[in-house]
Amino acid sequence: MKKVYRFSLVVCLVSFVLAGIFYLLTHSMDGAKFQMAKSLFSTFYMFIPLICSCVLIKRDEKRITSKSLAASFKINWAWVFAWLSPIVMVFATLLCSKYILGMDLYENMNAALFGMVGDNPQAMAQLQAQMNAMPLPYFWITLISGLFAGLTINAVLAFGEEAGWRGYLFNQFKSQAFWKPTLYIGVLWGFWHAPLILMGHNYPQHPVAGVFMMILFCVALTPICNYIRIKAKSSIAVAVFHGTFNALAGLATMMVVSNNDLLKGLPGLSGIIALIILTLLLFLYDRYISKEKIFTSDINIEA
Repeated sequence: MKKVYRFSLVVCLVSFVLAGIFYLLTHSMDGAKFQMAKSLFSTFYMFIPLICSCVLIKRDEKRITSKSLAASFKINWAWVFAWLSPIVMVFATLLCSKYILGMDLYENMNAALFGMVGDNPQAMAQLQAQMNAMPLPYFWITLISGLFAGLTINAVLAFGEEAGWRGYLFNQFKSQAFWKPTLYIGVLWGFWHAPLILMGHNYPQHPVAGVFMMILFCVALTPICNYIRIKAKSSIAVAVFHGTFNALAGLATMMVVSNNDLLKGLPGLSGIIALIILTLLLFLYDRYISKEKIFTSDINIEA
C-alpha cells in the first residue's frame, strides 16, 4: 500500500498547488476570459494523474511500459459495454429525475434549447433556423457526435485521468477484494476534483457543497469503471467509457427544467441514484449470470 499512498499524496499535492497558482494568476480576469482560461486549465488538469504516474513508474522501474499503465488495445465485448453504456446512464438519470426526484422534463430537445434561450425573439429565430437546417433532430446529432467523441478526442483526454486511476493506481491493488480499491479510488478521484469544483466547475451554484457531491458521484461511478477495467483488462477501455460519459452528460442536464445543479444531470443526485441502481443491476448480473465473478472476488490484474 506504500505506492498507493505515495501516488495519492503526489497527485493531490501537484494538482492542488498548480490549481492554486492558476487561480492566483487568473481570478482577477473578467468573467469570459476567466472561463476560457479555466477551460484550458481543466483540460491540462486531466493529464496530471498520467504525468504523476509516469514520473513514479520511471523512478521505480526505470522504464514506462504499457503494462504499468494498463494501456492495452486488446478489444473484447467489455469495450462495447464501455462505449454504449453511457447512453443507458443518460436515460436512467432522466427517469430518476422525473420519477424519484419529481423534477419536470422538457418534452423534447428542441423545447429544452428554446428554454435555454429564454425570451429573446432574435435568438429564438436563429435557433429555429439552425434546427431547420439540421439533417437530423438535435438530440440524435448530439448522441451520435457524443459517441464519436467518446472514441476519439474525449477518450484521449480521459486517458490522462484513467492512466492514473485505473492504470497505475489500480495495479497496486492486485489480489485484494474488489470493493477496497473501489471505495479508495472513488473517494480520492472525487477529492482530486476539489480545486476545479471550488472554481465553479460542475456545480457553479454550490461550489463548496459541490466538492462533497463530486466525491459521492465518483464513489458511485467507480464500481462500473473498475468493472470495465477488469473485464477489458485495459485502462484505455475505461477512458472510452469516461470520455463517452462526459460527451453525453449534457443530454441529462439540458432535458431537466430545474436549474439546481446539485440535483439534475449525471453529476447531480439524480445521476448518483441512477448509478447506484445500475451498479446493483450489474452486481446481480455478475453474481447470477456471469461466469467470471468480479464483485465478490479478489482482483486478478491482467493487461
